Amino acid sequence: MLVSSGETIGLSTVYRNLTEMFEAREVDMIIGNDGESLYRLCSDDHHHHLTCKGCGLAIEIVGEALEVWAKQTGLDHGFSEISHTLEITGICKACRTS
Repeated sequence: MLVSSGETIGLSTVYRNLTEMFEAREVDMIIGNDGESLYRLCSDDHHHHLTCKGCGLAIEIVGEALEVWAKQTGLDHGFSEISHTLEITGICKACRTS
């Protein structure tokens, strides 16, 4: 959009804004297998991701059994303020067939 309107923007500006958006919890960040930071826009609700290692497709998923297990595991070990993240990876159907 910027390029088509004749505007330019520096890469440092892009990453500074992504960092600010991450800190404000407006985007989610994961570290890829190569160590690169990857950003994605997510819903506000607590969820996890099923992500394709081929194309990067990310699907938001909810796992009620995981929520119960994570909380109970933390409590069993004397932890409080328990939180967690889960990233399930694999190869999506489109990548498998191409």
